[in-house]
Amino acid sequence: INCIFPFCCCYCSYAVNVIANLIYGLDIDVFRQTDSVFLQYSNNAFQRSGINSYTFNRLPTKSSLTYRLRDIVQQNVELREDGATIRKDIMQLLVKFRNGNDIEVREKFNWHIENVFEREKIISIKKVARIAEYLLENCITVIASTAVFTLYEILKQPELMQKVRDEIMANSETKEKQKQINYEQMKNMKLLDLCIQETTRKYPSVPTIERTCRKPYAIPNSKRTLNEGKPFVIPLLAIQRDEKYFQDPMAYKPQRFLQDSNGNPGEKFTEFGLGAKTCIAQNFVKLVVKYVLVRLFSSYQMKLMPMTDLEICYNDTPYISSREGLKVALKSAKVKFEL
Repeated sequence: INCIFPFCCCYCSYAVNVIANLIYGLDIDVFRQTDSVFLQYSNNAFQRSGINSYTFNRLPTKSSLTYRLRDIVQQNVELREDGATIRKDIMQLLVKFRNGNDIEVREKFNWHIENVFEREKIISIKKVARIAEYLLENCITVIASTAVFTLYEILKQPELMQKVRDEIMANSETKEKQKQINYEQMKNMKLLDLCIQETTRKYPSVPTIERTCRKPYAIPNSKRTLNEGKPFVIPLLAIQRDEKYFQDPMAYKPQRFLQDSNGNPGEKFTEFGLGAKTCIAQNFVKLVVKYVLVRLFSSYQMKLMPMTDLEICYNDTPYISSREGLKVALKSAKVKFEL
């Protein structure tokens, strides 16, 4: 079956499905449920004006959707604390933390929640809802943009695409004429990891990041000093495309992060931030992006449709996206894969 597929919208909907499942504990399908509060929230997030909704050290303006999401969280928390629901997801970890339960990852992790008195709880339901909403808003944009740009760059290079496909085949197991790939096998797909890393360098999900100065800093080659407590903006997109820091920065070279033949370390950059501002969902985002790419390359033969380069635009929001979208011709592969 041949078809032309608009991947930008598809990835956003896919990201909403994953986040609603793992963070909010709901089995939804926004491909069919067009009135979902999560789909409305994601559309609202992309349409908000960056100037009006985002200011230094402030969260986006609350909307009625925020309170609807909080109601969903409250129902989930109450069900889990009563022992009526146990799910192996992020919400379960948040509720365990709220009750002071041990959430250290071990080989045999106990997902059961030991409910404590309300006065002994570490965080309120309102705080849990804020954390969940933060993950929802940020993960949607990061997952969608990273997946789109990674697929685009891989499809532009037939040799790289074949290497990615070969890696997937090499890490799959044959069982009753079908392919099954588990988490451990996905971890062995190092080339895909490098591709995702190169995408976050060339196409960071946000063009700038904000930080606060912790001590007086003399700005090099100037007479100015940045005083303690002052906010400042780091031009992330400009830095990661600067020849001063990366050789041939506009070229998509996943191998740039590997050691060379002399054992010298590859190029490095702060992929998801450093310190207290590090993206707390970085492993989650990378795993979801990797999963959907494995699904695509293992199930379809793909080819980019004729188009100009995938140009970055901002749409008056602090996130990057593609101006024309990404359209790919799909053809079902002869061998079916299951994950």
